[in-house]
Amino acid sequence: MSELKPDYETYIKSKEWKLVRQRYFKSNMPQVCFACNTKKETGFHLHHKTYKRLGKEKLTDLVLLCKKCHQSCHDLQRKSGLNL
Repeated sequence: MSELKPDYETYIKSKEWKLVRQRYFKSNMPQVCFACNTKKETGFHLHHKTYKRLGKEKLTDLVLLCKKCHQSCHDLQRKSGLNL
């Protein structure tokens, strides 16, 4: 990625993001939903805890969430204005 902060939507569809995902799933990072503790399965999402390093994120900037918990997280974020 360039030195400029990437556009989120473009980045999430990029080869670079796919490599970050692969790196996360091959790592010792938790492989269960951060919110409900369900074991990872197809369709789980990596959620950015911060966008400060978007495109250069550390694995610790990410948490694994099942689809339901990821949606709930973003719903709560929209309603509360909190950065989750």
